[in-house]
Amino acid sequence: MCKNVDEKDTPYLALSIELEIHLLTQDEKLAAHLKQEGFDKVISLTDFLSEI
Repeated sequence: MCKNVDEKDTPYLALSIELEIHLLTQDEKLAAHLKQEGFDKVISLTDFLSEI
C-alpha cells in the first residue's frame, strides 16, 4: 500500500494493521494515498491536532 508513495512507512502501516489502531502520520501525501486505497484507519497529524 505504501509502495508508490513512501516504502519506508510500510512497517508502521503493518503494525497499525496488526494492532488494529490508527496510523498517525505527518505525511499528508501518504495519508491521502492510503485513504484513496481504502485504508480508513489513517489520520494526518494536522487533522489529529485540530480534533483535540
